[in-house]
Amino acid sequence: MSFQVSALKFRPQRFDEVVGQDHVTETLKRGLQSDRVAHALLFCGPRGVGKTTIARILAKALNCEQPSEDKEPCNQCVSCESFNSGASFNIIELDAASNNKVEHIRQLVEQVGYPPQRGRYKVFIIDEVHMLSSAAFNAFLKTLEEPPPYAIFILATTEKHKILPTILSRCQIYDFKRIPIPDMIAQMSFIAEQENITFEKEALNLIAQKADGALRDALSLFDKINSVTAGDMTYQRVIKSLNVLDRDHFFDMVDWFMAGNTKDLLLSVDRILGDGFEGETILEGLQEHLREVLVCKNDTTRKLMQSGERFAQRYEEQAALCPRSFIFSALNVLSEGLYRYKDVSNKRMHVELTLCKMAFINHFLSESSTALTEAPSVVREKKTEYTKSVKQVEKKEEIKPPAAQESPVKQQPEKVSEPESTAKAPSEESPQPKVEKSPPQEDETNQEPPVSKIPATPSSTPVTAGGGSIPSVNLSALQSRIEKRRKQEKASRLDLSLENVRKIWADYLEKVDSPSVSVVLKSCKLQLDGEKIKVGTAGQVASQTVKMEKKLMEKLRNSFETRNVDVEVEVDPELQSQVQEDQEDHPQTPSQKLEYFKQKNEHLQGLVDSFQLKPVD
Repeated sequence: MSFQVSALKFRPQRFDEVVGQDHVTETLKRGLQSDRVAHALLFCGPRGVGKTTIARILAKALNCEQPSEDKEPCNQCVSCESFNSGASFNIIELDAASNNKVEHIRQLVEQVGYPPQRGRYKVFIIDEVHMLSSAAFNAFLKTLEEPPPYAIFILATTEKHKILPTILSRCQIYDFKRIPIPDMIAQMSFIAEQENITFEKEALNLIAQKADGALRDALSLFDKINSVTAGDMTYQRVIKSLNVLDRDHFFDMVDWFMAGNTKDLLLSVDRILGDGFEGETILEGLQEHLREVLVCKNDTTRKLMQSGERFAQRYEEQAALCPRSFIFSALNVLSEGLYRYKDVSNKRMHVELTLCKMAFINHFLSESSTALTEAPSVVREKKTEYTKSVKQVEKKEEIKPPAAQESPVKQQPEKVSEPESTAKAPSEESPQPKVEKSPPQEDETNQEPPVSKIPATPSSTPVTAGGGSIPSVNLSALQSRIEKRRKQEKASRLDLSLENVRKIWADYLEKVDSPSVSVVLKSCKLQLDGEKIKVGTAGQVASQTVKMEKKLMEKLRNSFETRNVDVEVEVDPELQSQVQEDQEDHPQTPSQKLEYFKQKNEHLQGLVDSFQLKPVD
């Protein structure tokens, strides 16, 4: 066979060569060194992470005639060479996916009865052991629990939950983890150097992300792309070969979301679908992109990025512009869109509608925040009106408290008297309220005291029996206040001009408490390019400082009539060169500073000589 895939050609032959499973290899090596290897081991974990590979290395190490000090197989003795060539009688591999019946397990049990011809142990490796039938498992139980001293069983599976508990209790279980992306990149880089393949690190990063933690899948993709690119793996070639959307699309989409630009958003979706991509690919890629933006919001979580260094700076810049409320709302909309994608008939319209919803998230958030700030004031006004009306009623009317009752009496509610100005004097002919005796009750303490009725107030606010009130909110009044507030905000917006930009900048600068931030803001250069505000700084540190002033960025975007104002913070070459020249003019090292002060004070040299002082650079 002229060609051999990388997964087989570079398959680890020693424990030290295994990638990403140090917790398993170290435990097995310690067991070999102390001669404490269990007779039954179960390796479980995802596909392509090294379960069968480590099982073979352990089998070789158990029978190696010349092991190293740390019990690594030598791969040179007769036992190791016979196994590497597939001619070993001491190591038997069984595929349980195709040998899952009771007859196959009985044949294996018969082979257990024969001791090894050469070496100490007879090792049985059973791959995909969860495929065995229940009858096969039961036939295997006794042998697995009490094998001969020379027999060792290594079971491997990807679905541990399908194995019977009676089997699990007889095995020493090792859980394998998914291979981290950096480890997969390092392994593919090593293979590329061995095969004289030129590559870009971002291309290998993309392959590792596509493999989803399985190194075998990553190497299969590596071989496939290598055959297409002819030994030159670039990022653009890899995304074309893997049919992956370029991340530039997602950066542009998030910018359009923040600006509420649906026109360019729909045109971009049309181009992507025209290139043959599915709508689900757009939604899934955008979900991963927003996840990267979210982890870049904090310095401690920035290490969780999976996109590599190629886009690190762009993600940091976009994270500074996207509030967390927008990111979480957008992820919620995307999750709902992906959940319903397979059930809708018009998938294109579903994708376009989902993206347009995300373009209006900031609008909805601003409206809800305005309503939240306005609603309490409306409730307070309603409550004040109600309190006034209740006081007026109390002045005009008398509400008599219930009289003490010696016996359980049901009192009829009295009519509330009219105001003094219109009330008539009581006469002998005026009817008195009748009092009727209620039937005797067994427990007099459970009776409720009579409650006088209170007339409805003009505000139609419900009154509780205890005297409290639940104020009602007039939604029409709330809506009118929101509209009024919105018109006031619109009237307060300024024309987009460089003079107004500088005025807003100066007003914000007066409120800054930090001296370092104040110095950076004073040194910035402001320019206006169409609907874009350009902020020039003297270096990268100054740019990050300006971007961290989120209140200033939001004020610049929302203070003008134009809604699509964009703020771009970048390093200005002129300011940078000016700062460098100023630094060159001033002394930097201790020796330069000493010479500078000697020129200012002629007695300084005598002081240095008398005390034998020397500058420490």
